[in-house]
Amino acid sequence: LHDGHIPPIMEMERAPDVDKLLLGIGSSQYGGTFYNPFWAHERQRIAEKTLEGKLSKPVSFVHIEDIHDYPNWICHVERTALISPESTIVYVPGNTIVQDLFRNRGYEVRTMPLVDGISASRIRELMMSGGAFSKHLPSAVLEELAKINGVERIRQYGRNIGIKPIDASEIVVVQGSSTI
Repeated sequence: LHDGHIPPIMEMERAPDVDKLLLGIGSSQYGGTFYNPFWAHERQRIAEKTLEGKLSKPVSFVHIEDIHDYPNWICHVERTALISPESTIVYVPGNTIVQDLFRNRGYEVRTMPLVDGISASRIRELMMSGGAFSKHLPSAVLEELAKINGVERIRQYGRNIGIKPIDASEIVVVQGSSTI
């Protein structure tokens, strides 16, 4: 959970026609890799700690496995999350394929604006390079990452697939004609 997720969740919290939040944790069968470093139960705990005391509406989580089959994915989500178009408003990030799939099934879809420059991929890159990743994460996420040695795990997963951490001391920035 990063700062890009918080505004859409707060938008759901403020929506007068939304009485409860059901947050999907996607790719729930994956964990322990660079691209999916945390297991679903860890991601849920991080989200619960981050949202603790911030929401007045009831919130629950559903773990949604990837099935790698777009034509059948919405039915899979419906069965997993026990949702239907008649009673569910779906908030979807910038993924237009997923938006279209839900709309074609009859759901009211509200798009969630993406926060420029913030994505899980970018945060992992910053972690690998020793960059300023923490400014994109709520303090509760940083606390949970510290408990599970999350940053070092991501760095190890990256090394396992050949991504080398960048030593920031070796970076030279050239601006105009002077070296900084």
